[in-house]
Order: sequence, then C-alpha cells, then structure tokens
Amino acid sequence: MTEVLTYQPDTDILHRDERCRPLLRLHQLALEIADALATNNLEMVERASNLLPNTLQACEQIDPTFVQQNAVVLEFVNQTSKLLWQCDTQIQQVLQDISGELRRIRQSQKNRNWILQQEYAVVGRRVDTSR
Repeated sequence: MTEVLTYQPDTDILHRDERCRPLLRLHQLALEIADALATNNLEMVERASNLLPNTLQACEQIDPTFVQQNAVVLEFVNQTSKLLWQCDTQIQQVLQDISGELRRIRQSQKNRNWILQQEYAVVGRRVDTSR
C-alpha cells in the first residue's frame, strides 16, 4: 500500500483554504492510481489518469508563493509529487512487461505459422513399380 499523510481536517490549512482543493484532488488521484497499481487494476489506473490533466491544470493556477510560504502545503505537494513519480515508475515497468509479452506472443505466432507452412517429405518404403 501507499504511504498516506494524515492531517487534522479542522485545523490544517489544506482543508480550510480553497486554494488547496486542487492539491487535495491531485493527492487523491495519486493514491487511487497507486492502489490500482498495487492490485494490478489497469482499468482503474487509466480512469484516474484521465482525470490528471484537468487537475494539474487547476493546480497550475495556484500561486507558487502560497505553496512556498506554507510548510504544511509544501510538504503535502512534495509528498504528492513523490507518490506520482513512484506511480510513473511502476507504470513504465508495467508497459515494459506488456511490451515484452506482446513481443514473445508475436514471435510465437511467427514460429507457428512458419511450421505450418513447411512441407515435410513422406517417409516410407519405395514401391518398385517396374516389375
């Protein structure tokens, strides 16, 4: 499972300040992707990943000085970034594994087709028909 940061919703800035909403959503998506990767649920990985562009766009609208001036927010952003990089690494590994498996299947099909196209000589006794 993934490492989860816990904060008190009533006291921390992440839950009080509206500017942090996209960051919370981004972290939620990162957790969902990590959990889906842990269970090899690639459909869920795809669904959550499709939501990332809009969420990242919303995060880009946040003033960078706001993040830098709040230690809790900065720590949360760093943790989310780390989690997303871990997910990216896992996804790249899954893609390599799938690519290798597809390559193996294609080669097996080529070998099978080659074998099926071969004509083999009939082995047996010759019959002398000249008599």
